Amino acid sequence: MPILFSVILLSESKMILVTRPSARLCCAFRTQLPKTRHCVSRCCQTTTKLTSRINSALVRTHSAPLIDHGHQDLLCYRQTRHYSSGHSLLCCPLSNRTLVKIKGRDSSNFLQGLITNDMRLLTTQQPAMYTMMLNVQGRVLYDMIIYVLPPEDEESVFLMECDKQLATELVQTMNRYKIRKKITMVIVEDEYKIWAVLPPDVVMDNKPLSVTLNKEKAAIISVPDPRLPPFGHRVITKQDHTVSDVLGGSHVMCDEKTYDKRRYIVGLSEGPLDLPPGNCTPLESNALFLNGVSFFKGCYIGQELTARTHHTGVIRKRLMPVIIHGDSTLLKPGMTIENNKAKNCGKFRNSVDSNGLALLRLQEAIGKDKLVAKNEAGEKTVDVEASVPWWWPTDSDEIIKQILTTLNK
Repeated sequence: MPILFSVILLSESKMILVTRPSARLCCAFRTQLPKTRHCVSRCCQTTTKLTSRINSALVRTHSAPLIDHGHQDLLCYRQTRHYSSGHSLLCCPLSNRTLVKIKGRDSSNFLQGLITNDMRLLTTQQPAMYTMMLNVQGRVLYDMIIYVLPPEDEESVFLMECDKQLATELVQTMNRYKIRKKITMVIVEDEYKIWAVLPPDVVMDNKPLSVTLNKEKAAIISVPDPRLPPFGHRVITKQDHTVSDVLGGSHVMCDEKTYDKRRYIVGLSEGPLDLPPGNCTPLESNALFLNGVSFFKGCYIGQELTARTHHTGVIRKRLMPVIIHGDSTLLKPGMTIENNKAKNCGKFRNSVDSNGLALLRLQEAIGKDKLVAKNEAGEKTVDVEASVPWWWPTDSDEIIKQILTTLNK
């Protein structure tokens, strides 16, 4: 049986790398050596436990967040980004997001069978996790961030952040699968507020944002954004508190338009306009790149298509940031985007000012002439230009690697 993982300690203060078992390698073992299934499964579980222990040790030693990119084979402790007092953090109240409180002794196992990520990754040291819920065809229904809270009456408690418009539907969907599970699910928008804390400038590298908290700790939760830690922090407060009660440094308030524009600049999707329910897949939506999918957890609703797509290694379309050259108000969600040869390259999703998102065929969109958005009548509206986000792991996707190699020649 080959060794499927190794640990490399570069220095106590700099970096620890953990090479995780390759899902494709494990799949090969299951195919070629049926008798080793149990051994491979145990090896994956051992690696998960080892990763969790190193996670906890680093947080205790360095008191800094750990970036665990589920899409990579590396777990890295990285330096954090600090700003001087002259640079104010931006604080955005997220009124279009809400929270569902899930409580009960069966809550973790219940969610484990519904979501794309692994509930075992949630710990007190790593209390937030990005994930999605799919339909049986493997299409995205809801994108969510799950937070773990201290137990109440010896029962597990989680907060599930989702789009406010879809919260009631989300609870109804989960109730259909609740059969005899001892859990309760309640929308708690009247109890909590959700805030995004952003760096002063758009970040284009992998250093997480460092946020200083006041000693009174009015925040229920304050964590790096689990999708993309350099993007900012997620803060949850009680309704009678504001983010100003939590932050210890200089900060200014901003609106949700600023938050959405920042998301579109870096290529971060959120909510039903960016992820139309039932019309997109998690891998095309970059959920794997954003730490939102686990291939070591076992079955969940919609898992079959997701796993098959991942193991074939071919994802031809992806959600990408686009720059709009022209009047962005002419663009409508779902508009067709074509290249200069009138070939369909994908669909426009949404935008704020000149920045937006579009689902595009990689080989047709990157490194080509400007793309054109057309309305239902086939008439040209505006030109758009796509780009590869800096946070995509270019070495883990063959199509992305080929495109960037061609561009760099």
